[in-house]
Amino acid sequence: MKPEVQLFLAQVSGRVPEPAEINDQQSEAFLALCRHHRVDAYLGHQLQANACEAVAPAIAQKLLGALHGSKLRSRVMQQQLMPVMDELRRVRLPFAVLKGADLARRLYRDPGLRPFEDVDLLVPRGAASQVIDALLHAGFAPPAQLLPTPWVRKFHFHLPLVHMEEGWMLEVHWRLMDRSILPNLQEEDLWNAMRTAPDGYRILSPQHY
Repeated sequence: MKPEVQLFLAQVSGRVPEPAEINDQQSEAFLALCRHHRVDAYLGHQLQANACEAVAPAIAQKLLGALHGSKLRSRVMQQQLMPVMDELRRVRLPFAVLKGADLARRLYRDPGLRPFEDVDLLVPRGAASQVIDALLHAGFAPPAQLLPTPWVRKFHFHLPLVHMEEGWMLEVHWRLMDRSILPNLQEEDLWNAMRTAPDGYRILSPQHY
C-alpha cells in the first residue's frame, strides 16, 4: 500500500496503522486525497485535538486552513441566505432550507465540518415558478451555460441560480431528487411532516432526511 493511502486510511478510519515514514511528495499526495474526498476540513478538526506525527506540519496547517475556510464559508453563506428568506417571506412564498445550510448548523459539532458550496431551497412544485421569478427579481440569474429554464423545469428537479453581484449559487428544488431515484414520495406528506428550525424557517423531518 502506498504510504499516502495508508496515512489517509489511518486518519479517516483509525483501523489502519500509520506508515513508518512518509516523504514530502507522499505527504502532498496524502493532502490531494483528503481534498479529493472532501475530508480535509474533517481531518483538520481531528488534528486540532490529536496531533499526528506522520502528518507533516505544513500539511497539518493546510488541513487546519481547510477547516477554518469551510467554517468561514458556512458563516458567510448563512448570512447571504438571510435576505433571500426575508424576501420570500415578504412575498409570502413557501420554502424550506435543505442540506448543508441547514445541517451545518444543527447536526455538526463544528459548522466547518459540513462542506457546502451552494444553498439549497425546496419549494412546492406549484410555487416553483413564482419563487424563481422572485429570485430573478432579487438579483439572481441562471448560469450562462445552463440549458433553457423551461427545459430544466420540465425534465429536472432543481434549477441553479447565481447571484449576479456576489457570485454565490442557490439551487431551487421542486423535488428532493429525480423521479427515477425517488419516484413515489408524496409532496403533501413531505410538507406536512416538516419541522421549524430555531431561526423560523422550515426544514425536512428526520424521516425525510
